[in-house]
Amino acid sequence: RPWALMAGRVATRPLLQFYYVMDDENTSTLDRVLIYAAIFYTILPMDFLPRAAYKFLGVLDDGVAMLYVYKIIKNRITPEINSKVEDILNEWFGVEYEMI
Repeated sequence: RPWALMAGRVATRPLLQFYYVMDDENTSTLDRVLIYAAIFYTILPMDFLPRAAYKFLGVLDDGVAMLYVYKIIKNRITPEINSKVEDILNEWFGVEYEMI
């Protein structure tokens, strides 16, 4: 939760979705490995394009890794998972209202 509060609601949502997809018993081992790999790649200080040398591109490659895996597993994100994620986000960040 402390990291989530620093990262913000938008950045935390896909990580919570990843968590609940991994927690689902119907998720394949390959999908779990891809999720773990994307998270570790983002967290680890070593990157294909180091942030210190490539500035924006160094950050962009982390985002691309996460987006690639998200695209693969997005069909596994059920309405139930989204409901759980929104409940947690509302608890941590407060209720977000949509404008009609």
